[in-house]
Amino acid sequence: MNLKPLAALAALFLSGATIAEEYQSFSFLDYTRFEFGPVDEDGLILGTTYYLDERATLGPLDEFTYINPISRFGLGYASFGDNDTFLFNGEYFFDKLVVGAAATDDDGIEQAWLGVLFSTNFLVRLDAIDEIDDTEWYLSAWYQWEFKSNDYFGLSARIDEDLNDLSLSAKYFTALQGGRFLSVGASIVDTTFDSFVTLDGRYFWSERTSISAGLRNDSGFLIGFKHFFNSNFSLGFEYEENDSVEAVSLRLGAQF
Repeated sequence: MNLKPLAALAALFLSGATIAEEYQSFSFLDYTRFEFGPVDEDGLILGTTYYLDERATLGPLDEFTYINPISRFGLGYASFGDNDTFLFNGEYFFDKLVVGAAATDDDGIEQAWLGVLFSTNFLVRLDAIDEIDDTEWYLSAWYQWEFKSNDYFGLSARIDEDLNDLSLSAKYFTALQGGRFLSVGASIVDTTFDSFVTLDGRYFWSERTSISAGLRNDSGFLIGFKHFFNSNFSLGFEYEENDSVEAVSLRLGAQF
């Protein structure tokens, strides 16, 4: 009798390691209730994204690598008040070269980009974004440092052509003892009009259940909860409040 496979399986469970799930399609239905002072508004978003190859989870069922080098295509529908919009987006990787675009049924192509994947951990991209009566150009970069197991630290930056608008963001993801996980993130957006700072954290009791919280520099905060009923379907809740807006969101998710 060959005991090596049994020994390896026993070591896997004793170490608390998790077997990665793999998915190619992600869909969601999001309902949000906004309050802008005396004004109440409902918002509904329905979206789906299909990847041309499988994405492997990092333990939690909705945590993946910081950089995603897999071609994808997506469709969406958004309804806010009296405005209904259909959205289309996608990007395709030609080996190290990536091209992509995002469009709506109202305005056509609103964003297009061209990038180079120097490695699986380093991506640089040039975006052209239609902003009111002009096209703005942005240069972005992402880098991911990988550590033991699936732990990583990701950093991204974006700046506009006039060097006026700068954004920086970072995220750290790590596995804890007992099949638990933690992610923390921060972002800074500095524009000619204002500056914004956000801090976010998420704690996973298991690969299926998590709670989240965040702080905003405008005295705002966010709390949330998410649970997967099985490997495919999830329900999420978020409450966010700042000086001018209060929002409650429910999201149903499906991934296969």
